[in-house]
Amino acid sequence: MMRSFLFLTLAGMRLLSAQTALPTEWIDPDTGHRVIRLSRENGTASLYFHQNAYSADGKKLVVTNPHGIATINLATREIDQVVEGRVNILVTGHKTGQIYYTKEGAILATDLDTHATHEVAKIPVQAGRGGAFAVNADETMNVSADGKLFAGDGGAPSSVAARSPDNETLKPPGNGQWIYLFRPAMVKGSSFRDKKDLIDIGYFKSERMVNLAKHDYRLEPNVTFSPDMKWIVFRSNMLGPTHVFAVEIAKP
Repeated sequence: MMRSFLFLTLAGMRLLSAQTALPTEWIDPDTGHRVIRLSRENGTASLYFHQNAYSADGKKLVVTNPHGIATINLATREIDQVVEGRVNILVTGHKTGQIYYTKEGAILATDLDTHATHEVAKIPVQAGRGGAFAVNADETMNVSADGKLFAGDGGAPSSVAARSPDNETLKPPGNGQWIYLFRPAMVKGSSFRDKKDLIDIGYFKSERMVNLAKHDYRLEPNVTFSPDMKWIVFRSNMLGPTHVFAVEIAKP
């Protein structure tokens, strides 16, 4: 009995030590941008861009963790466990502040602040046999708040991001393994702009934000902009376990 207790104690100490060993904030030496680790528990991940990962007031980031659904306060970094259990997130409401998800054969909605939950609908049995279903959350989704900035998460050496437009491998290898910020730059004097307001011609000015050389791209980083447009939020396993991070757009 004492041996089992000692084993569990040592295992817990090793886990705690591993957690505290992970940095919470640093300046990327290759880009000069500040990076912070928003999550504290291994296995925490951010959402895809089309799922809208932010609360209606823009103060909280919605994430998944081994326990279910949680939010991270972007100002205080306080973590709040909102939903317990294995779920499949559908979307966060832009106006209602509710998170819509499926669990145990039903579509549910939970308020991110009060945790009040109600059932939206039962999932038809045929949906599990190759059918489909959709939820009308009575809201409009978008990707960027003002459409002025764009972000990318690069790709592994074997991905499209590591190749030129002529399909040649970029050198050095892994050249595309970065979190990128793209700023549109319009071309003046183009025939389209001079004649009619039909098509604006331009290009992207790229800036490297975070070096993802140690990231395993079997996990997609899922970049999103914070509602205040000051941070690019992403998930990564660059430190080993999966965590949620944010890189500051402005350099310190």
